[in-house]
Amino acid sequence: MGRWRSVTLVTVPNPLRPSDPVEIAAGACVLLANHLELLAHQLREQALDDFARDRLADAAERVRQALDIVTAAAGAALPNAPQAVAAPVAQAAQAVPPPRQAPAGRVPVTATIVTWTRPRQRREGNRFVDTGQRVVLKVHVSLDGSRTMCGCDIPDHATVVATTPDWHLHTNCYNCAYRLWPDHAPVGYIRPADSRDFPLRTECPHYQGRGIDAKGCVTCTPAAARNWPCPRGCADPADHDPGHRFTNCTVSPPQRPLGPDGRCVGVCESTDAAMRRANPGFFYDLADSAIMYCYHCGHPLPLWA
Repeated sequence: MGRWRSVTLVTVPNPLRPSDPVEIAAGACVLLANHLELLAHQLREQALDDFARDRLADAAERVRQALDIVTAAAGAALPNAPQAVAAPVAQAAQAVPPPRQAPAGRVPVTATIVTWTRPRQRREGNRFVDTGQRVVLKVHVSLDGSRTMCGCDIPDHATVVATTPDWHLHTNCYNCAYRLWPDHAPVGYIRPADSRDFPLRTECPHYQGRGIDAKGCVTCTPAAARNWPCPRGCADPADHDPGHRFTNCTVSPPQRPLGPDGRCVGVCESTDAAMRRANPGFFYDLADSAIMYCYHCGHPLPLWA
């Protein structure tokens, strides 16, 4: 057995929880400023309704009142306190940007659509040589005519495609569209997800402002009819609604006579096999039990018994 030793407990203050109110206030102001700077870009991209704007206005007013109190306390330094103590709080209070209201709808702007080419090169040994051909680059958007929205300087040999407010119908540059979207988003279009999401997709009119593709709406893009064209000559695709398991022209095979014991006289036939036999050329998304039970007597097939 070991011997007990006397242990002295020493309490160490936690550096993650400052006890100085000035440090707490300064840290809270800096943290708030950092969060607001990160959220400012996201708030500009969203279509805010009246309820969301009222919530943001109330929260901003509450923050403004608290900052006024902190600023007043930082300006009125105590006689026995150094002036450097109030500096972090005052700097943190001034670092909070004023709330910026998101633009309501699209802001029309006349943009210049430009594009240019570069020589196509091929590798020969350790160097690249021109092939005499030109490679067409992206179609960019410029607001000042000298620099694109993605940050490229427009060369002298660039070609002006158009000067129009409908920039979204011409460009295929993701960076240009990404930077134009917060303030000049086109109405009725979905923001591109990547550089392959061009031309821009149209927004579903039934869910305006929610960024839902028209191809994902069952009303705008109804599902294709199942088992169409119909082998039996149906003329209306509504008779082959994909939301229903069976079509209107589906034929149900007749039931076989059963024996005294309630089972089939001959070999049992599964529901899947019976439906396929009565409806050649059709595909039915049946349940798994359609191959486990007999269509005529309802008993389990020998393989599943």
